[in-house]
Amino acid sequence: MSEPQKVPLKSVSASNSSSKSPSEQFTERESNELVIGFSGPVGSGVDILKDRAAEILNQQGYAIQHIKLSDLIKKFALTEEGNFLGKISGFQPKDRYKILQKAGNDLRQRFGNDILAELAITKIATIRTKQVPEGQTVKEYIPPKTAYLIDQLKHPGEVKLLRTVYKDLFYLIGVFASADQRKINLKSTLDIEETDAISIMEKDRKENIDHGQQLDKTLKLSDLFIRNTHAHNDRIDAQFTRFHELLHGKIGISPTNHEHAMYAAYSAGLRSACLSRQVGAAISDKEGNIIATGCNDVPKSGGGLYNEMSQPDSRCVNKDGGKCYNDHHKNLMVQKITQSLVENANLPQEKAGEVALAIKSDAGLKDLLEFSRSVHAEMDAITTIARVGASTTKGSYLYTTTYPCHNCARHIIAAGITKVFYIEPYEKSLARELHRDAIESDPEEEERDTINVQFMHFEGISPRQYQNFFYPAGERKDNKGIAKKYSKPQGQKIIAQILDDYRDLESKVSEHLTSANGIPDELFSD
Repeated sequence: MSEPQKVPLKSVSASNSSSKSPSEQFTERESNELVIGFSGPVGSGVDILKDRAAEILNQQGYAIQHIKLSDLIKKFALTEEGNFLGKISGFQPKDRYKILQKAGNDLRQRFGNDILAELAITKIATIRTKQVPEGQTVKEYIPPKTAYLIDQLKHPGEVKLLRTVYKDLFYLIGVFASADQRKINLKSTLDIEETDAISIMEKDRKENIDHGQQLDKTLKLSDLFIRNTHAHNDRIDAQFTRFHELLHGKIGISPTNHEHAMYAAYSAGLRSACLSRQVGAAISDKEGNIIATGCNDVPKSGGGLYNEMSQPDSRCVNKDGGKCYNDHHKNLMVQKITQSLVENANLPQEKAGEVALAIKSDAGLKDLLEFSRSVHAEMDAITTIARVGASTTKGSYLYTTTYPCHNCARHIIAAGITKVFYIEPYEKSLARELHRDAIESDPEEEERDTINVQFMHFEGISPRQYQNFFYPAGERKDNKGIAKKYSKPQGQKIIAQILDDYRDLESKVSEHLTSANGIPDELFSD
């Protein structure tokens, strides 16, 4: 056997030995920028929050750049022939939303659902390029402390592209207000009738076309949720200031009871293997102690739900070829309707099938829940308390990642739960309609006691950012055991984002390894 080839270490010059390590080089290349998107239902007062955020960020040393998507829509609106119009102008304030909604939809239909994010990203790049000093390239340039505020995002495709490009520089702020308050705001601002305000609000929330506005799906992607009501106006500054301090690593800020409980609900939802969606729920007492969690999945004999430890595992994903029984039985209904139309209405088979599918959609058959094998997350949490018997649901709070369906809502009411906090609205739910006598939606003042169950949007740091924001970025005390003081940061965020991509970083590490440390690159050859 031949001896391994000996490769001598390269000599290291004095200048190389004192060169900066990759970690030091990367620290110098950390971005000082922030990209913050805002999303909220029409009439919820996003402008108010955005202006307050701009003032707070400016006080912390950030230069502010406003990116208004409505201005970009006006500029890049399309003609009937599909050409760029140049600019929308001359419309009345009451027509503004409808015209901008249509123009935005036209752009998405022609260029893709992330086109408005593309326009915003190109606008940001253009602003930055103009700042590059003469003799320096865009890639070499380290931008100053700058916050780009994007107003506002209405489609999840836009959020996805912004997160892909800016990664941990991008944060989405979701703004909510009650439907009644938003109607009042629209009627007074636009001088319109209530029917027009309701029409604008419904189209803004969700359109039944892929390239239309999908606000509900967009809002659930937020990193911070804020309820903007008259009773909470004085708390907007406190909410965003806290968000900013957490983002920049201020120590001593811990989760609120609501944030802790919603994270427990979110975490519980990750246990679900339901083929439709993952939903999590948590129940706490009034002091914030978690007394039960739940997720949506198939119940097993003896109590509880099937999980990864179950033998055998009879969840739908592992049963009968991975069949969703809810979809299966609804499809059987469509087949029976088709056959009935053929036999009783003398329709041709193909036409009968088309009519049956239309009936499934228009009559709400596609939204039926009764054929599912899964227990819903809220019911799993409630039955866990009943099964274990360690606490009571009376007077408790329930947290759920998705608005409860009408079936869960009636059990929540019967269980004596007093408050329900949710993130994602659920369009199939008839809870408000069927139980309007027992449910109060989005009250302006959360602390006010009422005989009805309060259903309200969750407010606080989202579960997706919980660990990033509440796990300490560094030591909390100095070498004398004294808590470190927080001062205005110089752009250091808890999650650093390097200006270069990973291939550039790889090259810098390899170069330092071979040149500064004298390790020969031949050793890496096979």
